[in-house]
Amino acid sequence: MRIAAESAGYTADRWQEHWESSAQRVDAAFHAWQAADSRVRRIQQAAAFHTPATEQSPAEYADRERFLHLAVRAAAERGELPISAVADALTGRGGWDARLHPVDQELVIQRASAAHLEAVWNRAVEAEAQAWHDAQASRRNWQSLCQEAILAESHASTVHHLLPPEPVTAPPAPHPAVLARIA
Repeated sequence: MRIAAESAGYTADRWQEHWESSAQRVDAAFHAWQAADSRVRRIQQAAAFHTPATEQSPAEYADRERFLHLAVRAAAERGELPISAVADALTGRGGWDARLHPVDQELVIQRASAAHLEAVWNRAVEAEAQAWHDAQASRRNWQSLCQEAILAESHASTVHHLLPPEPVTAPPAPHPAVLARIA
């Protein structure tokens, strides 16, 4: 029981470390989400001035498409968007519109980034709550095993006098070759 309790103590410590690292991930995810949300508000305020008029030529649309692809790829590399957003932007799926002005595209990218980082934070909060639950269960298991080990040792010491004395064993007989040398 004592060995099981010691093992459970080590396990409880590892679960505690896992919970602490989960809590740090929650903090990092929250700060990333808040920074993205701040960028969205700043870009929304700038969007009040409207986008500048540009010529509507194939070259302009190619530049807009290139800007969108590069900006989405950069955001995905920074972890602000999922990698799947790059494929969606390249194919024009998922609300990515390469025809928008780059200022409008930046607003769409930042909104998507804030939404993605909020989802990352929510998943981190759920994982942290599960890690806390697991750490607490492990700690309770360790405490229970410690109590059982104490009770088992106490019970063993109270009944130890009931055991028959250990038999005295004779030392093993020497090997015949050793006896022959002595004689």
